[in-house]
Amino acid sequence: MTPTHLAFAIVLTGIMATSVQSQIRPAGEPVMLTDNMDLSLQRPVPSPDGKTIALTGSNFTGLYLIDAEQPSELITLHSQPHSGFNVRWSPDGRHLLTRYSHPQQMGRYFSIRLYDVDGEGYLDLNEPVPHMPATPFFDSHQEQVVLPLGGDVQYFRLPPAKTASSPTNPEPQVQASGDRIIYIDEDNTLRQIQPDTAADLHYLNARLSPDGNYLAYEVYGGNLYVLNNVTGEITDFGVGFFPTWSPDSKYLSFTRNTDDGYRHTYGEIVVASPNRSQEEVIYASSENIPAHPHFCTVQNRIYFDYMGSGTIMYIDLLTN
Repeated sequence: MTPTHLAFAIVLTGIMATSVQSQIRPAGEPVMLTDNMDLSLQRPVPSPDGKTIALTGSNFTGLYLIDAEQPSELITLHSQPHSGFNVRWSPDGRHLLTRYSHPQQMGRYFSIRLYDVDGEGYLDLNEPVPHMPATPFFDSHQEQVVLPLGGDVQYFRLPPAKTASSPTNPEPQVQASGDRIIYIDEDNTLRQIQPDTAADLHYLNARLSPDGNYLAYEVYGGNLYVLNNVTGEITDFGVGFFPTWSPDSKYLSFTRNTDDGYRHTYGEIVVASPNRSQEEVIYASSENIPAHPHFCTVQNRIYFDYMGSGTIMYIDLLTN
């Protein structure tokens, strides 16, 4: 081999090695965490320390906890309908926040409900109201709860016993609210942004990356996007649902689903880099259709459910 060819081979090998190292892939087949068809468990949400998984049932019935490493016992925090809607962990991992729906004869009323993870009960932060289109979230310091109200917000201060004791690994707090996205930055300052100023856009499922550099969001009836908060660049991911971020902010997970107009016929979990330079389907099936993927907060593991089965799965990922 001539020196020129040798140099070219070395460069090519280096490029290939870099490419291989940058790829993300499954470490193996999905593993079952728990299976409960009676409760139709779904929508897994890992705690800040990654040790506990919060779950709900069909139509957000019930709120449950399970140990991520020893999932032999399912702990019931609440068993009533509509008690597990849009579950959020507190930064210190001691509480769960939901928008609870009270059944009434003349319709539903809503309250902001704070559950104690240790099973000591719950606290409603407001009197039930007939209209609550947005869902609440914690501020970064876990001193109060924020409820978006269109272009305004309402604050609910937490009792001293419910404030943060020692935040473990707090997830950035962000909430889509109509035509804007509201989030709390690392300085605990409220921010509002409109990625697109078109008046008829409605945003859903906004997720801020742990490092704060990227914002993923869905447009109602449209696609999934990622906004680079540093450069202002927006990347279109096509149709995608339920985005969440890896702990190092390098990857985004979401689902793509196909239906025949009556039921889902196929689904896949996709993992991609924020600028979409990498994109891998890590699981796909037309039988066990995946839904609601959620990155673990402390490792490259994705929890998800098999649609309509009550089965909670996880899949570990490799990045080299």
